[in-house]
Amino acid sequence: FYKTGSMLTKYGAAVKQKLEDDYVAGEGQRGAGQVLACSAIAVACAILRRVFVGTDGPLSLGVGELECLGNRLTLAFVAFFGCCAGDTYASELGILSKAPPRLVTKPWQMAKPGTNGGISALGTAASAAGGIAMGLCHGLFMFPLSLRDVAALAYV
Repeated sequence: FYKTGSMLTKYGAAVKQKLEDDYVAGEGQRGAGQVLACSAIAVACAILRRVFVGTDGPLSLGVGELECLGNRLTLAFVAFFGCCAGDTYASELGILSKAPPRLVTKPWQMAKPGTNGGISALGTAASAAGGIAMGLCHGLFMFPLSLRDVAALAYV
């Protein structure tokens, strides 16, 4: 999330600088403090998992309370970063859309690029890509490799 988000913040910087009043070169509108503060919930999930469940590892197929708690905290962690990546990807790429955004609260009304609540097809697709990217990262590095195990996890 941090690496791809940082790369997308720098992508199209010249266009973003013209459109955003508070654009900071190299940081866009997101500074390091904002990124770290927005990670607090995920860090809390990771710490709670470590304290109550123990070592990190693949999602467990067990039905005990600790296994279920561990799975929930892991999935909350992944979902949190999926949402963060989706928001960042949408903001950083959506503003570059050639089509004018529309207000999410009044879809018949167009908005200036960079307006809070403005959405575009490009930004929406980028948001979905951010969530999918985080899910795939988790799947590639944490899920058991057995197809039977992966199918069983769909039930959890």
